[in-house]
Amino acid sequence: MISSNHLRVFEAVAREGSFGGAAHVLGHSQSTVSHHLAALEEQLGTILFVRSRRGVELTDRGRVLLDHAELILSQLVAAERAVQDSASLREGMLRMSTFGTAGMTFVPRILRAFRNEHPGVGISLEQCDIPSAAVDDVRERRLDVAVVYTTPEYWVRPVPGLSVVRLFSDPFVLLLPAGHPCADRDAVEISELAGEGWITASSDEHPCHRLLMRAGQRVGFEPRIAGRTDDYTVTGDWVAAELGIALIPQLAVPRLRGDLALVPLQGEPVARDVSAIVLGDGSSVAATAFMRHLRAITSWEEAVRGA
Repeated sequence: MISSNHLRVFEAVAREGSFGGAAHVLGHSQSTVSHHLAALEEQLGTILFVRSRRGVELTDRGRVLLDHAELILSQLVAAERAVQDSASLREGMLRMSTFGTAGMTFVPRILRAFRNEHPGVGISLEQCDIPSAAVDDVRERRLDVAVVYTTPEYWVRPVPGLSVVRLFSDPFVLLLPAGHPCADRDAVEISELAGEGWITASSDEHPCHRLLMRAGQRVGFEPRIAGRTDDYTVTGDWVAAELGIALIPQLAVPRLRGDLALVPLQGEPVARDVSAIVLGDGSSVAATAFMRHLRAITSWEEAVRGA
């Protein structure tokens, strides 16, 4: 296979018309230029230049090689530039997923800041509410970053090659109708609401449903289910209609209607962790740059600001 160094020397001699001129342009000695050309001619089994009074001239076979050499060298330059552009984030792609309430609050704001800083980088975003699926997508390099939430019963097991970066804790609060007797309280023990009907997630396996059941069972009752939905907007509508009450994360609050009461839980806190999953080898320059923006969110208050 022809060496790119040989081709560069050959192209420089053809352009400059002499060994000395090529040596000056390339910063080589004339003997080095002669060595490269001799090696190339030996490899190809043909003479590429003939000496003349004006320096050197291409043979017919030399002119054939020059046509290809110019194309090959221009493609090498383009390849080097593409790699450099990607490394410096002038182009490339950031592929990521996020769960629903993060996608409604802080993730769009961070992506906007990232895009303003790196306008040449494309962004591909999808919603994934299952941490295990997000782990698979990052591990298989279908995604560069996944923003996930975990609970004590719904967590991301350590996976070789992946990093799980905890960002902040997202506490749950009580969502009550505006006219509820506890609506004006500073905090409420969940045991006081043992007789209420609850709006919860559609599946018993949903981590938010498990958090509700565990919180009730911890103080001696099993919450009675009055309705099921995975849409927090629908949850708010049902609570406002006094069909039940709910336990919701703070990230869901900004999209709720205004005629509801949000009351903190008293006693042992109920919360989920918000984290980011990335490849640990730093292979995605875009992901590394995005994580610098993401790490700036250190609390749920910052996460919902401006949402």
